[in-house]
Amino acid sequence: MKATEYTVKDLEYARNRHPYWKKVKQKGSVERNQLRREKYNFYDRKKYGSKKLWTDEDLKEFLRLNDEKKDWELAKHFERSIPSIQFIRRKIQLALKIAKLDNKKVDKYFLLKMIVGDDNILRQQYFDLAKKRRRA
Repeated sequence: MKATEYTVKDLEYARNRHPYWKKVKQKGSVERNQLRREKYNFYDRKKYGSKKLWTDEDLKEFLRLNDEKKDWELAKHFERSIPSIQFIRRKIQLALKIAKLDNKKVDKYFLLKMIVGDDNILRQQYFDLAKKRRRA
């Protein structure tokens, strides 16, 4: 860097923001993403049909393994796709936010009760609590 007198900012711009290099990095991204999704999709439509519902036992095991494993490992373990794993993780995060706003104790049973329900209801419950908190 001393010989060329480029700064770290110059390098960051060249690597990440320069239109030419952005275009080069994005070339083939659709195909790469599609291959990645196929590689890590462990859901077997022939075996389960169009949908495989989460059972209470699956969710209990998910809560046990959630902190230990990565998305793709959980997807393989439960024979699901990565988006379905991320969906459950988002519901868990939403339940934790609700518990924090409502000053409730968080345990496995609380989380299980919350993530069994619809995510739209959870989201609405979170917004209602946040709104109530702002008023107070």
